[in-house]
Amino acid sequence: MRKFWVVIAIGLVLAGLLFGFYRWGNPSSMTEAAHRGPIEEAIYGLGTVRAARIFEYKQGVTSRILKIYVKEGQSVHAGEALMELESVPTVRAPFDGTVTSLPFHERENVFAQIPLIRLEDLRNPYIEMSLEQQGALRIQPQQTAKLSFESLRGTIYEGKVESIYPANGQFIVRIEKSKLPPEILPGMTVDVAIELQKKDNVLLIPVAGIQNGLVTVLRNGNKIKVQVQLGLSNSEWAEVLSGDIQESDRVLIPKR
Repeated sequence: MRKFWVVIAIGLVLAGLLFGFYRWGNPSSMTEAAHRGPIEEAIYGLGTVRAARIFEYKQGVTSRILKIYVKEGQSVHAGEALMELESVPTVRAPFDGTVTSLPFHERENVFAQIPLIRLEDLRNPYIEMSLEQQGALRIQPQQTAKLSFESLRGTIYEGKVESIYPANGQFIVRIEKSKLPPEILPGMTVDVAIELQKKDNVLLIPVAGIQNGLVTVLRNGNKIKVQVQLGLSNSEWAEVLSGDIQESDRVLIPKR
């Protein structure tokens, strides 16, 4: 008989646990605590490193290369001879830079409007980022941009938006950074976050718990639906401007 009552008691405990689970969900994995903290709203995108200056030399008519004085990857100074062609003055570097393309050889014939040599100024490169109209409307010069490179994870660089302009149906943001590591070269990609607004010590709730302006909170063992007005938000958190949300509340995250 005693064993019978022990089995009954265990069954009641398990039933209570199951009832609580199905009624409230699993608080440890299905809820997030409301809390105070900083929040930053930003526009995210992928940028490309661009050379500060680029020089490409093309001929207006078909010609022949007589002499090449440099090779790809070579650093040159302004005024240094690059190549000679028939009936053309010696081609010289217009600025200090690095030869990044030299597709032809001496004594080759070259056609008009074909780039014969490319020189890039690798010092102080800038970042170029393409945005659609919705994002571009929120960008202004001097906004802070945070830059991170996949090969340099854990290091965040800071730049400033210099300008935004239209090009080929999109909007190009130019971001200046005073100095980047020497291993960062033109053509490399960079993750960009342009800061729009930032606030400190605001009440935050998880974005995943918001449904049509309502959140469900667990308070004193009860489920309560609360309508909220939101301010700044990012991919994880949203600022609560109004609504009965307390710092001790846990916000229910619906199962997806």
